[in-house]
Amino acid sequence: WLIEERIADRAAVLGAHLGQRLRELQERHPSVARIDGVGLLWAVELVRPDGSGERFVPDDRHAMPTGAGGFVPSFFVAAECARHGVALATAPPNTLRLGPPLSTTTENIDLGIAGLDAAFTALDRVGSPVAS
Repeated sequence: WLIEERIADRAAVLGAHLGQRLRELQERHPSVARIDGVGLLWAVELVRPDGSGERFVPDDRHAMPTGAGGFVPSFFVAAECARHGVALATAPPNTLRLGPPLSTTTENIDLGIAGLDAAFTALDRVGSPVAS
């Protein structure tokens, strides 16, 4: 199936589309600090949208997030995406991992991007809910 369907080539083309669409979101949303990835595996780094570049949760990277108010931006974005019909799994509190299935389409990627756009708009509005 992988060879017959040219999945590696397909992942490269779809991944380029996904990367471009994520970079467009980064340009529009101050809470999106960094986009990194290749093929269909991408990461989005989230920061406070106040221009400080500070993480919402200082202790990141697979640590159990703690802090005032218990706000976890990746959970917030996942919940907002779900409200728009987009399933998103999260890991570290300030990072989103995106890995659509190899069978995805550009249309499905664009639906996911629309959900992320709405979620990032909501995150940008939340601003800095945690005291510095």
